[in-house]
Amino acid sequence: MATVKPFRAIRPNAACVREVAALPYDVYSRAEAREAVAGHPLSFLNIDRPETQFPETQDMYAPEVYRKASDMLQAEIADGTFVRETSACYYIYELTMEGRAQTGIVALSAIDDYLEGICKKHENTVEEKEQDRIRHVDTCSAQTGPIFLAYRAHAGIQAIVQEVKKSEALYDFVSDDGIRHRVWKIADAETVDTLETLFAQVPATYIADGHHRVRAFSFTPCQLCKQNSRHHHSQKRQRNVPHFSESPHGLPFALSSAFSVLYEKQEKRCRTRRFFSPVFVLYVSCT
Repeated sequence: MATVKPFRAIRPNAACVREVAALPYDVYSRAEAREAVAGHPLSFLNIDRPETQFPETQDMYAPEVYRKASDMLQAEIADGTFVRETSACYYIYELTMEGRAQTGIVALSAIDDYLEGICKKHENTVEEKEQDRIRHVDTCSAQTGPIFLAYRAHAGIQAIVQEVKKSEALYDFVSDDGIRHRVWKIADAETVDTLETLFAQVPATYIADGHHRVRAFSFTPCQLCKQNSRHHHSQKRQRNVPHFSESPHGLPFALSSAFSVLYEKQEKRCRTRRFFSPVFVLYVSCT
């Protein structure tokens, strides 16, 4: 069964969430990314594609590029662009385009769900793309790219979603492409516990988008995770993976309900065998 957890998010300040919102990093060419961040200093694309902060001749995979991403992220946490939750929560995220709405739940999924096949994949991956995200995750201590998972509908989960959506949204804005974004926070302890229990009845999740990011993140657990998880003892790594620092990196997965896109951040912390990590929630356009 799937393991899905709430988390203490570091999320955009409501006052600037529209400016932070950005499309995923991999929908842009290098030139397009540079053009997209021009005049948009708070766009998360600046962090997700940090080579845009350097001259065009800069090696986009050089260590200083990834350090720049980390520096920008930490600076925006410090200046209040992002805020940190004080308790573990779930979030509901709704996208509406041309009158049609799609809704999902922002949450954490277990590393082991992917390693053990509970989180299902349907694509192979390319090593070069994996290496870029591995370095970005490790340097930033953040899973900064979107992963889109799906699961079969569950009546109990859906009932909670519909009830929460009757309340006032945490975020409610329209992005430049005309898509409306609404987000609700689920912080009530009883509801949080109920959702976790209901998700334990879900037999599997399915990667709809983000295979390279999932594959890359599976190479980036902390040293404690490597010591404790049997997977990192028993599975032979067939690729050359760069060394990672000993600061603990839990490995998060973005989990959605049947439709929505999710975005996660990880803190320097991990827990027991399944290694959950808090997330960084980005609310971006989905076209």
